[in-house]
Amino acid sequence: MQAHVTKLCYWKSEHNAETNEDAVCFDVAAGLFAVADGVGSASFSNIWADILVKHFVTAPLMSNDPFEIEWWLRRAQSEYAHRAPRVEDLPAFAQEKAREGSQSTLVSLRIEH
Repeated sequence: MQAHVTKLCYWKSEHNAETNEDAVCFDVAAGLFAVADGVGSASFSNIWADILVKHFVTAPLMSNDPFEIEWWLRRAQSEYAHRAPRVEDLPAFAQEKAREGSQSTLVSLRIEH
C-alpha cells in the first residue's frame, strides 16, 4: 500500500501547539490512523487524546467486542495514571475538576490488504 499522509493541525486562537487538546498518530505501512479530539473543558484532555491515538497505533483494536474494548481502555487508563499529574499535587481549585477525569473522542481507521 502506498499513501501520502500529511498531518494538518489548526487550533482555536486561544491555544498553541502545547495547549491544543487534539492528537493524531498514524503508521502508514501498517494501515493504522487515529485522531482524537480532546474535550477542552476537561482536565488534561491533551494527555488523554495523545495516549488514545498512540495506543491505537501500537495496539489496534481488532473488533468491537465489549471485552476487547474494555481490555484496551484499561491499558490506556493505566498509562494515563502514570502520565497525568497526581490530583493531590494540583492546586485545590483544580483538584475537583481533575477528579472528574479527562475526555476525548477517538476516531480510528485500520486498512488491511
